[in-house]
Amino acid sequence: MSKSEILQDSSRFQRVCSSYVARNVIYCVSALIYDLREVAEQLDDDYDTYVTLTGGKPDYEEAARYFIMNDANLYDLETIVEENGYWTDLTTEVAAAFPNLLRPYEVTYSEKDEGSDGFEDELAFDCWAESEEHAIEQCVNAYPDSGHHVAVESTDDEVDTSTGEWCAHNPGLERALREAVWKMTDEASDGPEWVCSHFSLEPEYGEIYEHWLVERYFGRQLSAAGEVVEDYLGLTIWGRGCTGQSISMDGVIEKIVRDLDEDHWVWGEA
Repeated sequence: MSKSEILQDSSRFQRVCSSYVARNVIYCVSALIYDLREVAEQLDDDYDTYVTLTGGKPDYEEAARYFIMNDANLYDLETIVEENGYWTDLTTEVAAAFPNLLRPYEVTYSEKDEGSDGFEDELAFDCWAESEEHAIEQCVNAYPDSGHHVAVESTDDEVDTSTGEWCAHNPGLERALREAVWKMTDEASDGPEWVCSHFSLEPEYGEIYEHWLVERYFGRQLSAAGEVVEDYLGLTIWGRGCTGQSISMDGVIEKIVRDLDEDHWVWGEA
């Protein structure tokens, strides 16, 4: 059977996953790791590895994402962006894609002189509008007797110069900026970790329930998938973050197997 056919058959796919686990997961060493707790502090350089295996891997991504999307102020967001890019570039890009963006305008107009048929000296009307026409419309609504309107876009036409004011007049713009900042941070090398360190954020730690001795290559696959894997005392040990079900049913195992090449030996086990 082909890989695609096996993936559509849940029972055959589980058989494949079980075969892959049987080939790569060697032995449960939870008891060994547990017993080492009494001497771990004496292992010098290996102590941090032991702590990772028993305490879990810090989740910088979630801590940084929550901070950026909820707690960071606009100055914090600018600080984060400037670490990996330019705040002006990001705000300009977000504003360009934002629908019906309101910009600051100053409308100069002449108010009608009640004692004559002419108009008084030019006056100024400030507003936020989508266009010059929209700005003039607002001026006319505010001053029905005004005339000779000339709409002039404000010199403050860059979002980054007064971001808070732009966000106040454009509901949803701040959310869009936060999403753009998080996207840039998530794509940057060690971006989330830098945010946690710079703003003294405490990352979440996933729980480790079991420890398994695994093949070294399989360990690299697990690590690439975000699992806790350490070379400890000459052994490649996987800190499993779940328990109570067959390893072959773990989501991370299914993902690893799904990504194997079509000519991989494991598909012949279906």
